[in-house]
Amino acid sequence: MTASGQIVDKRKHDRLRHGTLVDFSDGSLLLSGDIVDISLGGMQIECMKSLKEGTEITMAIPMSAGLKVHGVVRWHKKRGMKHFLGIQFLNVTPEQESGIREVIQALFWKTAKA
Repeated sequence: MTASGQIVDKRKHDRLRHGTLVDFSDGSLLLSGDIVDISLGGMQIECMKSLKEGTEITMAIPMSAGLKVHGVVRWHKKRGMKHFLGIQFLNVTPEQESGIREVIQALFWKTAKA
């Protein structure tokens, strides 16, 4: 937020809004949620449990066979019974980036047809 009260969006990548399943784990819990939006830099997940900022997780995106990506929780919010997690991808390899691009493209076309 700036001194004038305007919110500054620091995102480097545009986000595609969608609701598809993602499984993720912090190493002790196995959780599932819906991808609210996704970009090359990260995603927002809607789930039933919150994780603390700074928690590192591994995500498995079912739309892309074998795509696992590491990330860190950058923020969390609760609305009613639902929790929303802002995840930044970490140490993305070229192969993972290609897989993320494929997921984004598939979600785009799925959304465009709806």
